[in-house]
Amino acid sequence: TVQTHLSSLRGHEENLKQRLPEVEKKWHSRRDELNRSSSRLHSLKELEAQFAGFGQGVRTLMKDAGLRSRFSGVLADAIVTPPELESALESALAERLQCILCPDDHDAFLALEFLKTHKGGRAGIALPLELHAAAPPSLAGVTPLLEQVQTVGPFAGLVRNLLATVMLVDDIGGALRLARQHPALIFVTRSGDMVEQGGIISGGSGEQVGAGLIHKKREIRELDLAVARLEEETAVLGKQCDDLRRQVQEVA
Repeated sequence: TVQTHLSSLRGHEENLKQRLPEVEKKWHSRRDELNRSSSRLHSLKELEAQFAGFGQGVRTLMKDAGLRSRFSGVLADAIVTPPELESALESALAERLQCILCPDDHDAFLALEFLKTHKGGRAGIALPLELHAAAPPSLAGVTPLLEQVQTVGPFAGLVRNLLATVMLVDDIGGALRLARQHPALIFVTRSGDMVEQGGIISGGSGEQVGAGLIHKKREIRELDLAVARLEEETAVLGKQCDDLRRQVQEVA
C-alpha cells in the first residue's frame, strides 16, 4: 500500500540521516590526519632538499646544479635498518652517513677540486667497492650489526666494509670488556653508546642520534605511504558522504 511504501521511505530516510553524520565524522578525522601527515612530510622533504644539518661541503656540492646530477644521494640512502637499531647504526657510522654517493672516481676528484677552488668546505665522498661479504667475527653474546641491516646496489660493498667490525651488544659494560679483548672491533649498544679502539667510549643523550639521518629517511618513507593511504581513504569517504547526501535528498 501507499502507507507501507511511505513508511518504508521514512525508515530509509532515517537510516540515511543516521549514517551520514557517522561517515562525515570519519571523513573529517581522516582529512585532519592527512593534513597533519602531509604537513610533516612537506617539512621533512623541504629540510632534506636544503640538506639541513649537513656539513658545508656536502651542501656546496649537492646544491650545485652542474654537480648534483653526478651523485646518487648520501650514504644514509643506501642503508635500511629496523627502527630499534637506528641509534646503533647512527653511532657506528656517524658523519659517514653524510658521505655523498658518487658512482664515478673521476667525478669524485672533480668534486674535491670544486670544493678547493670555491672554498666550499670539506665533504666525504663514497665510491662503489667490489667486496665479497666475509664472515663476521663470531663472539659469544654479540651480533654483527651488518647482519641486521639491508643494503643493495653499487655501494653495498662499501657499507659492508664499513660495518664489518661493528658488533651489537646489550650494555656499555659488556662493550668495554669485549673491546679490551678485541681492540680491532667496535662494540655498540642499541641506545647508541659505543666503545672502539679498545678503550674510547662515546655516548650520552640519545636525542641527537635518535633524530639522525637514518631515522628521518625512514620517517619520510613511512609518511609517503601514509599520505597515499590517507588520500585514498579520504576520497572514498568523501564520495560516500556525497552519495548519502544525494540519497537523503532523493528520499525527502
